[in-house]
Amino acid sequence: GQVIFKCTVCELQFKQPYRLKVHMARHSEERLFACPLCNYRAKLACNLRKHMLTHTNEKPFACHLCNYRGKLACALKDHIMLIHSDDKPYSCDVCEFKAKVPSHLKKHMVSHQDETPYQCNVCDFRAKRAGNLKEHMGTHTSEKRFRCKMCSYGTRRQRNLRKHMAIHFDDKPYICQICPYKAKLPNYLKDHMKIHTDMRPYDCPLCDYKSRQSRQLKRHIQSHAESFGINSMILSEMAN
Repeated sequence: GQVIFKCTVCELQFKQPYRLKVHMARHSEERLFACPLCNYRAKLACNLRKHMLTHTNEKPFACHLCNYRGKLACALKDHIMLIHSDDKPYSCDVCEFKAKVPSHLKKHMVSHQDETPYQCNVCDFRAKRAGNLKEHMGTHTSEKRFRCKMCSYGTRRQRNLRKHMAIHFDDKPYICQICPYKAKLPNYLKDHMKIHTDMRPYDCPLCDYKSRQSRQLKRHIQSHAESFGINSMILSEMAN
């Protein structure tokens, strides 16, 4: 019969030994592949190759439907699913939620968990995700550790830096299929698309206000800061 190569940790089986070898790296904490340009280390050589693209402006993967170009094949695949497709093949097995890409489903699944294991050691804030706690901790410091390499801009939040970087480029690869609107970032297009619907998915936790866009909610929720006597930073966390 055919030789089967079996993982000794999770019992997953493979037909080729090299696939087992790659798989076993996922069970290890060793990161043998080091980037020569920064402190990044990877478990797998393929992950290091992907990382190296972050140090270049090369974007070899072109969308055949718009001007978007990506550094990674998976980024192009996600772009096509998010922007050019209505398919939502990833279904939640708890509710009726469906997602276009696996990462959106993974984030959604956290909403079905009651646990908030990540606790701030400065205030009472608790988070379901380590990344949310990490971002929250920036509200307790004036340090702006995320710095733009092209200007003097600095921010406490990594996502703010990603948004900021768009001002340094003229490309607007994200195109609305209904009107002439074009966007520099996918979340800008996502927010824009809501003007073509009556959806108002962003709820104020302090009143009945609803908005189409997250930034509209953030502007609104700041109006509660003085009347509720709550620090505006904490209110910003509530709007996230």
